Amino acid sequence: MLNIVYPYKIANNNDLKFSLRSLKYLKIPYNDVYILGDKPKWLKNTKTINHQLKDNHQLDTISKLYKYSQTVGGDFILMNDDFFLLKNVKQIKYYYHESILDYANTRYGAYKHTATRTYELLVSAGKPTFNFSLHVPIILNSEKLIELIRLFGVKPFHLRSLYCNYFELPKVVMQDVKIKSYSTFSDWRTRKRRRFLSTSDSVSRNIKFIDFLLNKFPEKSYYEK
Repeated sequence: MLNIVYPYKIANNNDLKFSLRSLKYLKIPYNDVYILGDKPKWLKNTKTINHQLKDNHQLDTISKLYKYSQTVGGDFILMNDDFFLLKNVKQIKYYYHESILDYANTRYGAYKHTATRTYELLVSAGKPTFNFSLHVPIILNSEKLIELIRLFGVKPFHLRSLYCNYFELPKVVMQDVKIKSYSTFSDWRTRKRRRFLSTSDSVSRNIKFIDFLLNKFPEKSYYEK
């Protein structure tokens, strides 16, 4: 049975708390919730691997997942603290949108560099180059992840895109669900609601968005003291 894994660093928001509350909509059987990194004082009934290695966000996440895969193993659902389930989720597919190069052309600085590097790694390996870097849960296999990291190293790359393209997993096209401004979120709420939602730091601190989360997830989860 799957575990749920959150790479995590303490942040000045309640995203993790509400993300855990949103797991009530996950209808896929799972065992334990693992927090990789910091453990908030309010947290309970989870397992923690206290592993902090890299200052770079992507390297930190990759090294944490590598540690988890070596320590625990098996299949797991990768979550982020700013991922929220809004409707019942009975299956998780491998979602993509556009190509990595198309994605890279809309980014700047480190994001563009990392996307381009991921594209080049896949091309050199003779693999497809679809962009799987969407802000939704994904199922990963520890043994495959170890194989991938041993092949390419703990270096900046888009893990989801490298993993899904390298192993040529069946894919489903989908628009990304990340909301980067509250005005965008307000517009999004007038449309047909999706099963997944992710937000930027600025949105997560917006009082109106916090009210939305409180109304959507008013009850404590099994993981809160």
